[in-house]
Amino acid sequence: MMRRMITWAASFLRSPLTRAAAPPARLRTLLVTGAAGHVASCLRPGLREMFPRLRLVDIRPVANLAPVEEFMRADLSAPGVAERAVAGVDAIVHLAAVAKEAPFEMLHDANIIATYNLFEAARRQGVRRIVFTSTMHVMGFYRRDEPFDEQSPLRPDSRYAVSKAFGEALARLYADKHGLRVVCLRIGHLMPTEDEAEPGNWASPEDLLSLVRIGLEHPDLRFEVFHVIANYEGAPVRMSSATRYGFVPRRATETFARTLARARSAWPSDSVAQMSQGATFASAEYSGAPHESPVDLKTNS
Repeated sequence: MMRRMITWAASFLRSPLTRAAAPPARLRTLLVTGAAGHVASCLRPGLREMFPRLRLVDIRPVANLAPVEEFMRADLSAPGVAERAVAGVDAIVHLAAVAKEAPFEMLHDANIIATYNLFEAARRQGVRRIVFTSTMHVMGFYRRDEPFDEQSPLRPDSRYAVSKAFGEALARLYADKHGLRVVCLRIGHLMPTEDEAEPGNWASPEDLLSLVRIGLEHPDLRFEVFHVIANYEGAPVRMSSATRYGFVPRRATETFARTLARARSAWPSDSVAQMSQGATFASAEYSGAPHESPVDLKTNS
């Protein structure tokens, strides 16, 4: 997996059409939290092209540091740690989180307390730009054939998704009350290729990097929520509002009708996973009313 990511990043950055532009002159140092994780491995090559200096923070060691990267081992939920991590940076990409369903006590520290500490430290130290990585699981209980967009009510599918919904609400508060410029990115299944992703939920590394750039650089942006998911022909998930900022999402080769067939094949005995955007996140511990048969799903194609 890591070798494929490195190969993708190298080819992506060689393209003159996608090579990241330099950030505004005042943005020199970028803080990246959760820097040892999968999402960071997709973003770091592109971010190194954008910023002269990256400060990488994680509770685990970060491998393969480049000359422009420095590492700080830290737990952002601990008192005072976020202040030290944020000191001297110009912008933040906040990736740090428990990125799966877990007991609430674990999610509380990593996804709620640490996120609050980071936003508050940014406010205190005058950092004005934050990209917060949320998840498509905050919409996980929408049916696969049910239209929704970034303005639709949240329907989280797990405690994990609830912790990310808290982060989105916190981001909105700090944007409205304290003037921070924040983008919340609801990431689908981030994989190098469509075939490796869950049915209908592919988020490409190229799309993610493009949306991070918008969050860090666009002069007109104040607060936005963007879905990071490929454009599936016939899918009811409406095209991301990021298109207002010039974003063009990758078009999936698979049609929406095909994603429904793959969902039935992937989870043949789990009707909740078949029918819900959140798949097995929605079906885990499920004790609600029985879902109607997946064959009744409309294909919109």
